[in-house]
Amino acid sequence: MRKDLILALGYFEADLLEPAAEAAAAALAADPDDADAHFLRGRALDRLGRTVAALPHLEVAARTRLDDADAQQTLGRALAKIERHALALPYLERAYALDATANRAESLAEALVALMRAEEAEALMRRVVTEYPDDAVGWANLGAVLLDLGRDAEALAACDRALALDPHDVEAHMTRAFANLLGGDWLAAWPDYEWRWRRKAFRDAYPEPGCPRWRGERLPEGTRLWVRFEQGLGDGIQFVRFVSRAAEAAGVPVVLSAPAELRRLFAGVAGVEACVGAPTLPPGCAAEIPLLSLPGVFGITPDTVPGPFPYLGAPAAPRLPEAGGRPRVGVVWGDKPKARSRGIDAERLAAALDGLGLAVFSLQVGARAAEIPAGSGWVDLSPTIADFADTAALMAQMDAVISVDTAALHVAGGLGVPVYILLMAQGDWRWLRDRADTPWYPSARLLRQERQGDWSAPLARLRAALAARDFAT
Repeated sequence: MRKDLILALGYFEADLLEPAAEAAAAALAADPDDADAHFLRGRALDRLGRTVAALPHLEVAARTRLDDADAQQTLGRALAKIERHALALPYLERAYALDATANRAESLAEALVALMRAEEAEALMRRVVTEYPDDAVGWANLGAVLLDLGRDAEALAACDRALALDPHDVEAHMTRAFANLLGGDWLAAWPDYEWRWRRKAFRDAYPEPGCPRWRGERLPEGTRLWVRFEQGLGDGIQFVRFVSRAAEAAGVPVVLSAPAELRRLFAGVAGVEACVGAPTLPPGCAAEIPLLSLPGVFGITPDTVPGPFPYLGAPAAPRLPEAGGRPRVGVVWGDKPKARSRGIDAERLAAALDGLGLAVFSLQVGARAAEIPAGSGWVDLSPTIADFADTAALMAQMDAVISVDTAALHVAGGLGVPVYILLMAQGDWRWLRDRADTPWYPSARLLRQERQGDWSAPLARLRAALAARDFAT
C-alpha cells in the first residue's frame, strides 16, 4: 500500500475521520483511479455523517472490487442509510453471497424489511440467532422482523430474549413497545417507548431541553410547562389533545413548541398559552416533557383515550363551491416519499369513487397534488392551503374525508369530521390490530388491506359505504 494511503488508514483506524478523509483525498489527487483511496475516503465521509458525499467514492470501490464483500456491503449500507433500499439490495445480496456471516445477514435482512419482504428477512435472522444464540442484536432484529409479519407474541418473546442478554438494547425496547402498542397493552408499552430518546437519531434531532423532565407533578405558581414537539406532523396533531390535561395536572399554562405548519392550528388548543417555533427552553418554564411522552405520564390505555371531541378548532375560511346537493368529500392519497410508502395511486382512488354522485375535493398538497386524474372532476384545493389551519377550515365544511395514513387524517379526526382511513396490511402501531375503529378518533373508520400492497378490498368497502351514504361518525 502506498505511503499516503497508509497514513489515511492510520487516521481512520484511530477514529480520526476528518484527517483520514483529507489524507485519502490527497491520495486521490495523485491517482484519481485508486480504488483503495476511494474506499477509505468514502468510509470516512460516511462515518462523519456525510453519506451523500461518500457515495461516489464507495461506488468506485464497489465497482472495482467486485469480489470484496466489505466494499459491497459498505456501499449497500450507505444507500440504505439514506432510504435508497432498492438500490442497496443488490450490493447487500452480493456481500452476503461472498461472505455469509451474521453481520451481512443482518444488513440484508434490514433492507428486505424496508422493502416489505419480511418473510425472506425472517429466514436470514433465524440463521443468525441459531448460529449466535447469545447475540442480543440478532434477537432484537428478529423481533422487528416478526413484528412486521404481524406475529406480535413471537416478536415479544424475541425482544425479551434480547433484553435478557442485554438489558440496554434500545431497539429491543422499541420493538417491544410497538408490539405492546399494537396489541393494546399500552401500560406495558409506554416505559419501553421512552427508550426512543436513546436512539442517536433522536439525540441528534432534538437538543437537550435544559430543565427537569415533568413527571405529572404540580409546578410552582407563576411558572410554565414546556411541551416539546417531536416526530412527525401527524404525531403532533394526534397527541396535542393531551396538552389541556397536562396544563390541568401541572396547574400552570403550557408553552408548546411546534413547526410553522402547525402553530396556527395549535394556538387554539385548550391549555396552550403560547405556541412557539424555537426548539429551545422558553422563559419561565420550570419543567419540560416531549409531546409523545404525555400518555405514559397519564397511564393511557385504549379504554381511556381522552376526549372531548373535537379537540381541534377550524378558523373561518371561504366557503367551498356549491355541490348541487352532492355530499362533499375530501381526498388525500399521497404521503411523504419513502421506501415504505403508505400512499395509493390517485387513479385507483378515482375509480373507486366514480359514479357515486360525490363532489370530490383534493386536499393533497406538495408535488403529488398534480396527480389529480384527468376527467375526474376533482376540485384542487392545494392553492388555498398554506398550513394545517387551512386544511382544518376546508375539512370542517365537508361531509367526509378519505385519507391514507398521513397527517391530514389526524386533522379530520381531531375535528370530529367523518374520515375513512386507508391502511396498509401491516399498519402503524397507533391503529392496533384487526380493528375497523380506533379509540383515537370516534369519527374514523379503518379500511385495511387484506394482503400487503393490495388495495382492492379496502377500496371495495369504501365504495360500498359511500354508495350507501354510510358516513363514518
